Amino acid sequence: MENHKRAKELAYRFLARRARSERELKEKLTRKGVKKETIEEVVDKLKEDGYLNDTTFAFDLARYLAVNKLWSDLKIAFYLKEKGIEEGTITRAIEEARRELSQREAVAQLVEKNRASDKYRLVNRLKARGFPLGLILEVIEDTTDEVK
Repeated sequence: MENHKRAKELAYRFLARRARSERELKEKLTRKGVKKETIEEVVDKLKEDGYLNDTTFAFDLARYLAVNKLWSDLKIAFYLKEKGIEEGTITRAIEEARRELSQREAVAQLVEKNRASDKYRLVNRLKARGFPLGLILEVIEDTTDEVK
């Protein structure tokens, strides 16, 4: 019972710092030496009480990464997958985030922000963020046409 109480306290402490996926929380508790059965009980209770919800976590994080960090869909999907989020939830979360800011708009903002960079560096920087090359070139061409 003491181990159960400690596991619950650890879980609340981890979740108080920031939202986490179920997988993240389980891994963190495992690293702290909590038994697998205890982890399952604690996680089930946290889900039941609404403190742990992978869907809400995925939607909030996808929105933040798409709108604030200007990440591509590919990069967001990879990141959420690392966090243990299911494929269907990832797809829905990205679709929802893109209602607010499309990939095209994100690329346009990044192009505007990095206007001083030469075209080669800019393309590589955007490709590294996971944006499709065709979209990058299209937006760069559109923005240079506007400048002329």
